[in-house]
Amino acid sequence: VMSRVPDPGVIAPGVDTDGATATLAGPPRPGMSGLTGRDSWLSQNRALLIPYGLILILLAAAAILRGRAQYEWDSLNQAAQFLATKKLHLDEALKWVDSSIQNEERFENLSTKADVLKAMNKPEDAKKAWEQALSKTTAPQLYSHGRRLQFDKRDAEAVTIFQEVAKRYPQSPFGHLANARIKSAAGDFAGAAEDVKKAQAVAISDQQRTALKPMLERLQAKQDINK
Repeated sequence: VMSRVPDPGVIAPGVDTDGATATLAGPPRPGMSGLTGRDSWLSQNRALLIPYGLILILLAAAAILRGRAQYEWDSLNQAAQFLATKKLHLDEALKWVDSSIQNEERFENLSTKADVLKAMNKPEDAKKAWEQALSKTTAPQLYSHGRRLQFDKRDAEAVTIFQEVAKRYPQSPFGHLANARIKSAAGDFAGAAEDVKKAQAVAISDQQRTALKPMLERLQAKQDINK
């Protein structure tokens, strides 16, 4: 979710969870002047662009109809997450995320449940679900959750998550990267650059260290790495 290791936890390119579209690929048609390949096919087939959130819901429904929901956690979780983000059909979202948790309890679906309960205006229940999620998390998962919040334009919540990453995993690459993102958001590019260097120093491979170079270069150019 690349020939090189990205900034750990970065969102997969092309996946739009904020209600944009997922593209149905198809063959180009003959006789299309000016455009070639995928672009020319899309220019003729705009009606076949399907809302990404609808795809998630259809995948979850298909899993249920196929009888696969008993051992699939991901499609149910993604559909529930989309509904929570859009604050739609929250009772159904809660049922789906509970089914996901029953299949396999993970940080991802427990944190989704917290989001659903928060959207349902049940802060105490949401807090309990979040605490349970934290008990299951790892540094990459928690950092990735912060990146997903940024992708969803929930920047203040993302900073809170990065603070938690830095607190729980201070000497890991993810702890240093979390600090870098916090400082970058505050305009402290020099401090953020030092944190990226610390992440490089404790990275698990040369490939990972190399992947962090573009982030460091952006900070040295006084650019916010969160944008």
